Amino acid sequence: MNLLKAAFRSAAALALGKAIILFARFVTAPRALWLGIEPMPRQRVYFANHTSNGDFVLIWTVLPAALRNRTRPVAALDYWLTSPLRAFVGRDVFNAVLIDRRPEARTEDPSPRWQPRLTKGRR
Repeated sequence: MNLLKAAFRSAAALALGKAIILFARFVTAPRALWLGIEPMPRQRVYFANHTSNGDFVLIWTVLPAALRNRTRPVAALDYWLTSPLRAFVGRDVFNAVLIDRRPEARTEDPSPRWQPRLTKGRR
């Protein structure tokens, strides 16, 4: 039963990811400008001005599928875990590395959670 549940969760994440891409492209018409570089599967850091949680979504939607599957956001745990839907999107659709931004709520240093993923990519 767990295998069936995992397969359903994976299929739902894939379908929701595609829906997010279509919606973001329809509403905002984002485009990538690959100036001086090509979209290749190598280690990179993509960044945005972070005025909203939509910044990563727009970057994610313009990446080629092969890169999108390997790209992980380092995102705010206190935002992405506020509802079951956000938690599903953050963890299962975006495969986010969730970091608590509230130092008083942390019980450990968050850097060991994201540093290994910089060298491994999506794995």
